Amino acid sequence: MAEGTTAVYVRTRLEVTEAELDVLISLFRERRTFPEVRVLENGSQEIAFPQEVRDAGVGPVLEFTKQDNRYVCQVSCRILNARVAGALRLAVARFRGNALIHRFGDGFMMAYEYRKGTVVKITEIKDGETTILYQFQALARELEELFRNDSLEQQIALCRREIDRLLEARSRSSEPEQVALLDRQLVGLAVKLRGLER
Repeated sequence: MAEGTTAVYVRTRLEVTEAELDVLISLFRERRTFPEVRVLENGSQEIAFPQEVRDAGVGPVLEFTKQDNRYVCQVSCRILNARVAGALRLAVARFRGNALIHRFGDGFMMAYEYRKGTVVKITEIKDGETTILYQFQALARELEELFRNDSLEQQIALCRREIDRLLEARSRSSEPEQVALLDRQLVGLAVKLRGLER
């Protein structure tokens, strides 16, 4: 974020495990945003940014509410400090968060929409005109899903061929040790096949 711009996190949602929350806090520290972490009575945690307060007079507080074994943060905030804004944007990407971020500059506004950590849309608003600069195409996602499904089908077919080969070898074998080895391999492949077919 360039100097003189403001980032408004219109809506942001992050969901992390306890270990991921520690990594997220480390990310903020590495970015020299000087986070202060407070553990609340209910086990939830707050991350505040005192440097942002000194720079801008206001500062975001990210509250990670403990829900079972996960921490969920839903926040809307205005950020003037470039380091804090950049670190939060990186956290959204790294921890597969959802967000709508507005970045204001001199005479323009850029809107970034994130879904599961990926930018899906970038819009520019300047002089009252809205221009879509980037939009993630659903077709690309559908093609990727189709490829995964095809790959899965190939894995299933390969697993079935291997089972057939082992069954044939078992029917020809008369040695108990060989039969026991083939049985163990067949059990392993049967478990793998069940997992692939789910």
